[in-house]
Amino acid sequence: MTSRGLRRYLVVDDNQPLAENLAEILETSGAEVDVELDAVAALRRLQARRYTALVTDMRMPGLGGAELLAAARQADPALPALVVTAFIGDADLARVERMGVLATLPKPVPVEILLQRLEHARRGAVVWVVCGASGRVNRVMEFVRDRGCTPLPFTPADAPPPGPTPLLAVLADTAEDEAAAWARAHPGVHLIWLLASLEALATALDAELEKFEEGG
Repeated sequence: MTSRGLRRYLVVDDNQPLAENLAEILETSGAEVDVELDAVAALRRLQARRYTALVTDMRMPGLGGAELLAAARQADPALPALVVTAFIGDADLARVERMGVLATLPKPVPVEILLQRLEHARRGAVVWVVCGASGRVNRVMEFVRDRGCTPLPFTPADAPPPGPTPLLAVLADTAEDEAAAWARAHPGVHLIWLLASLEALATALDAELEKFEEGG
């Protein structure tokens, strides 16, 4: 689903005034919005209805945002998600990063970034970011997010995550022989071996997104 169609969001936050305020903001952009104050009730909605994206708080009574996202991906693996939290240093944020999110935003929520990320969110547009621990990982992930795609980070030694077939995989900070070995092990995945600039990634990702939009 692209920004040209009807966009439907689910906002989940146990703070009712904040949840309703976010919903009003999103509705002014032309979207249809459902609100849940309870993560368990939100999961029931996700199992019954297809959404363009999920917007969830992190710390909530009972089921927290990380647990909700994990369960939501079981119900709908193609679902993009965005996390808002007052606890930007929360250890659970690393967990949701590994599950793939469009953004992790602080409270009060920066509205412009929220609207931009949701407007460009593409269901099922996943990019694998395969690399070790380095500052480069964050650059690549932000680049992917800016194009409305969900980045799923893991190391070359990890098994690929479940979910939709990726548009492509990006290998960064890996030796040539390691990249070649990874490519042989995953022959069906379009691989970009990132050496220096993001130019090659931009060209490849834009081409894959054009095909993705035509097929959607």
